Amino acid sequence: MAGWTLKLKWSDHLNSAWLAERPEELCQRDVTEQLYTRLLETKEVVPQHDSFPMLPGAKLPDFESDSGAAGADHEAFVNSLLTLQLSLAAAEVAEAPFSAVLRRRLVVLRRIFHALSAKYHDAGQAGSLAQSRRGSERAGAEGEADDSGGCGGGGGHSALIAMSVKTGLTLVFALLRQSWAQQSGAAIGTDVLQTALDTVGALPPLSLASDAKLSPIGRQSLADVSRFLRSVALPSSTADAQGRLLASQLLLGLAVQRGSLRHLLDWLDMALAASTEAAPRPDVSRPVLSAEYLGRMLRVLGGRDTTGDAGHLSAAV
Repeated sequence: MAGWTLKLKWSDHLNSAWLAERPEELCQRDVTEQLYTRLLETKEVVPQHDSFPMLPGAKLPDFESDSGAAGADHEAFVNSLLTLQLSLAAAEVAEAPFSAVLRRRLVVLRRIFHALSAKYHDAGQAGSLAQSRRGSERAGAEGEADDSGGCGGGGGHSALIAMSVKTGLTLVFALLRQSWAQQSGAAIGTDVLQTALDTVGALPPLSLASDAKLSPIGRQSLADVSRFLRSVALPSSTADAQGRLLASQLLLGLAVQRGSLRHLLDWLDMALAASTEAAPRPDVSRPVLSAEYLGRMLRVLGGRDTTGDAGHLSAAV
């Protein structure tokens, strides 16, 4: 009895076309036949004609119930007969149209699953290998750059940047304090704070909200600037009234940009401390925030923007 065996050879350059096929549509016989025909046309499936390996059974003698054969011989005869009948039934079922369609459906499913595996499994492994290779090359290049620069370690470049930023901030803070102490140079400090305030006000809302996007140097610099502004905004500082007002407003602007309740509470603590220090001193103006700037911050925070409310809050702090 004749049969067929299939030689499968998937072509990876056709995977994109098979990814567009939907496996649930194989329930329809015409779709199965169409896709199987495509496999034959692209030579991904090559049927090979052969013969079913019909094993020849033992030549059984005619069995007669009255021949006096033993019960064991009778049982062996029946088992051999049933085995041969099962082989014949399997061969006949394999030739049935339903079985042929089922085998073709399984072959098409294997082709679709191979395309999916090549895209999401093999490609993922290749991408991971390429990414790790690029990371190793980048690390090697950075190591060579650090060695050639004479820094002596992988963190040498970052250490130089941190030292420069820290030194620069210390110098700026010292110059501002000196300008306020001399009174004649108070305008310099006012101009610097006003420029910083305008720059922070021009930033998009919550530009400094994500600490994960800030480098350790950036986070440390923000902390140093906040401490300096807090010390300047207090009445005990050497800054004039305009300098204290700008420092307070700049500190609030940074707190709003950072989008954290902790920083807003820090500013409120500073405002309360400034009001407490200014209470017994009639020569020090109490407000640490203008109504106009407070209204602008309320708009950023989504609060009510009314001039009356802003004025009451400004007078309170």
